[in-house]
Amino acid sequence: MTKRIGIVGVTSEGASLCYSTICSEASKIMGLNHHPEIYLHNHSFHEFLESYNKKGWKGVAGMVTVSIKKLALIGADFIIIPANSVHFAFDEIKKVSPIPVLSIVEIAANECKGKNYKKVGILGIGATMSDGLFNEKLQSYGIEPAIPSKLEQKIVNDTIYNDIVPAKVTAKSVNAIRYPAPKACASS
Repeated sequence: MTKRIGIVGVTSEGASLCYSTICSEASKIMGLNHHPEIYLHNHSFHEFLESYNKKGWKGVAGMVTVSIKKLALIGADFIIIPANSVHFAFDEIKKVSPIPVLSIVEIAANECKGKNYKKVGILGIGATMSDGLFNEKLQSYGIEPAIPSKLEQKIVNDTIYNDIVPAKVTAKSVNAIRYPAPKACASS
């Protein structure tokens, strides 16, 4: 029996990318035009931002837990949360969730370990990069997390909030976060 997937959306872009990726990858395994049942719930992103800006991970955990309970009630067998920083609240979320919740940190670190990576770049909103979300897990596998400089973190963070989240990615957005950093960004 195919498992029913619950997606807790944080941003519309992250949730929609997660949804479409599941569908396209499932089609490769299950056959053309086949995918598992997928349920999605999200709060308005501005609600998450209020907690993010204060690093109020208990507030984030509360919102995610509400979503998980709704998704469990309609039949989800497990939960995916396609947003890095939410996982600062993962232990709290997992503790109260009525169904299994996948850890983006655990899955990403295991994938890096499986590919024998020795050093991995960490990108995401400011807290994901600066507060070590992935560091402990990666280091436990002998993988060095590569953290962008403060300037690079600001560029990535601003690009996420100003371009990616509102679905306004342009060539300028892409160039802003390419490595090595464009000269205009590197000298700022």
